[in-house]
Amino acid sequence: MRKIVPICVLACMSLLPQVLEAQTKTKKKTTEDTESAPSKSSKSNQSDDYFDESGDFKHRLQYMFHTNQSIFQIFGSNFYLRLDPSVGYKINKWASAGLTGAVAYKYTRYTGPSNEPIILKAYDYNFGVYARAKLTNAFYLHTDYKSATYEEADQINGRAIIDPNNTSRILTIKQTTPELNFGVVYRSGTAGWGYEMMLLYDFLYKPTYLKPNPLDLKIGFTYNF
Repeated sequence: MRKIVPICVLACMSLLPQVLEAQTKTKKKTTEDTESAPSKSSKSNQSDDYFDESGDFKHRLQYMFHTNQSIFQIFGSNFYLRLDPSVGYKINKWASAGLTGAVAYKYTRYTGPSNEPIILKAYDYNFGVYARAKLTNAFYLHTDYKSATYEEADQINGRAIIDPNNTSRILTIKQTTPELNFGVVYRSGTAGWGYEMMLLYDFLYKPTYLKPNPLDLKIGFTYNF
């Protein structure tokens, strides 16, 4: 029995370096695995970045809803109202571009040959593309190119021409012309909803056009600017 104890002690001492070496390798491997494995917070940040949709297509879309100075022509015997919706894409922090259009309804009262009232109901419309450049948070430069169609009463010496086949109807003329508008925009509001005023000048305007004048003053609401 006395001989067995020293032998066991020597055997344990001989195995001790191997055990320590194995423990050292195990600790080193655990440390490497810990360093290589991403932390929970790192995974969370990566997940947040992955699901952050602030830069995708739909979050870059911008919307505008305008009317022009016609808002002041909705009372009395003549009625004129125009709506201008637009949708654009935010290219970067200062530039955007998109599609724009407008439709206008006109209700005009004329006097017939026997002093009877004759009503003209007509529509104007246009469509095109636009681009904007942001100068400050409040001011933008705006340009658009459109194809515009206007409808007016056909007249001789300033008097509307009555349809000879239907005396309750006024003859009309239509004209489609190009427009190249350029101007400045003042906007107020948050990054979400806001309101703005826009003054544009049509550089392709001609006096022979049915369009009343080359200036266009718009007011309206915007979203996601």
